[in-house]
Amino acid sequence: MVPFLFSTYPADQIVSGQQAVTASAVPLQDISIRWIAVKAHDGNAIPVYLGGDAVTASGAGGGIELGPGDSVSLHVRNASALSVIASTTGASVSWIAEVL
Repeated sequence: MVPFLFSTYPADQIVSGQQAVTASAVPLQDISIRWIAVKAHDGNAIPVYLGGDAVTASGAGGGIELGPGDSVSLHVRNASALSVIASTTGASVSWIAEVL
């Protein structure tokens, strides 16, 4: 059995968005949250990297590679603690989060 990763209390407010990914690290929306799930769009032709403000398109600055259709869920206090980057333009991610 896979453990349930999200909180067991009811969500107060769910927000979501999309972020274009470029060759420069761009933070997600500045919003206080309990958790976030980030998914690379299925139509991406290149991987994107998700990490802190030092994340790089090679993964050398930390973070995680998300291939097309890959997703990750994290507990963070603010979505802007996460940045996305790719080797070039043309990729996108979607995200959904529970607001504090």
